[in-house]
This record gives sequence, structure tokens and C-alpha cells, in this order.
Amino acid sequence: MSTKIILSRHRLAFAGLITLGLIPVLAGGYRFAMLIEGSGAAENARFLRSPIPILIHLISMLIIVPGGAYQLTQEVRLEQRNRHRYLGFSMIVALYGVATSGLWMTHFYERVGFDGPFTTVFRWAAGLGTLACLFLGVRQLFLAQYKSHGHWMMRSYALAMGAGTQVFTHIPFVIWPNWQGQLGRALAMGAGWIINLIFVESIIRRSQH
Repeated sequence: MSTKIILSRHRLAFAGLITLGLIPVLAGGYRFAMLIEGSGAAENARFLRSPIPILIHLISMLIIVPGGAYQLTQEVRLEQRNRHRYLGFSMIVALYGVATSGLWMTHFYERVGFDGPFTTVFRWAAGLGTLACLFLGVRQLFLAQYKSHGHWMMRSYALAMGAGTQVFTHIPFVIWPNWQGQLGRALAMGAGWIINLIFVESIIRRSQH
């Protein structure tokens, strides 16, 4: 395969990951701007009482979205190792921030709309899964198991990027009224994380062969 084709694929993947993550980041930024202006107070009352977690969540995603896409390019990992290392440290902090703030909001914020117990279970699973993959990724780094380190970091990144995929998994929930309930909401949320994990696992399996 020619170098031009490989580079074009890397650029396409980079652009796709940025686009996927940009949607929830913009939505989060809009929500935080509403909090600052004090608009939508009834809808955003839970965020107004404790705005710090959502701010941490948003800042963490602002690092994760471009940082993760950049880290996944082969040139950075192999030819720009110092940059990969320094950016990796910021990614570890950001992944920890997005997971812990998400778990905090899941536990302390009251449920609204169609959020039910199944959605809460999926959120806890995604948050704890992100932390577990992050811990294993850092552990493998200290053990100098760099390939395994990369795989676990990819899994943690995939879970953190679930909000981007959930934009698309919510399409049936939005257009079909029969789906609009607690179960439909939970399935739409859970599908985003599951799809990302399946996609990453397929990449890892191909790389191993």
C-alpha cells in the first residue's frame, strides 16, 4: 500500500474522530453558556447547583477529542515520541477527569426526562469501565508493555467518546415515538458505548494478526 494512501486514511480517520467528538463538545459548551447566562433555569437547575463537574467534563473532552485523534496517528507514536509522551500525560488526566465527573453527575444529579435506572446502570458501567481501562493502560506503560498499553488506552478513549456515537444511536429514539421511554433512552445510550468498544476491539484484533 502506498504512503499516500496510508496518509489519506490517517487524515480521514483524524477528521472523522474530530467530527464525532465535536458534536457533544459543542452541545456541552452551549449548555454551560446557558448556565452562565442563567437561562433555562428550570431545566438546568441541577447543573446550576453544582456547575463544577460539568465544567470539568467539558474541559476534559476538549483535550480528549483532538488529543485522542492525534495520538492514534502512526507518525506521532513512532516518529514524534516526545510529543506522544507529553500529550499522553494530558490524555490520562483528561480521561480521569471525564470519567470521575461523569460518575459524580450520575450519582448526585437527579434524573430528568426519560433517564431511568437502566440509563444509570449504563453510565456507571461506562464511567467505571473508562477508569479500569485507563488504570490498565497506565500499568502496562510502567511495565514497558507498550502495545498492550496502547490497546487499553484505545478502549478508554472509545468509552469517553461514547457521547459522539450516541448522537446517532438516538435517531430512532427521536423519530419514533414508541421508542421514547426509559428503556428506549437506555438502549440509545448503551448502544453508543457498545458500538465504540466493538469498533476498537476489531481494530485491536486486526493489529494482532
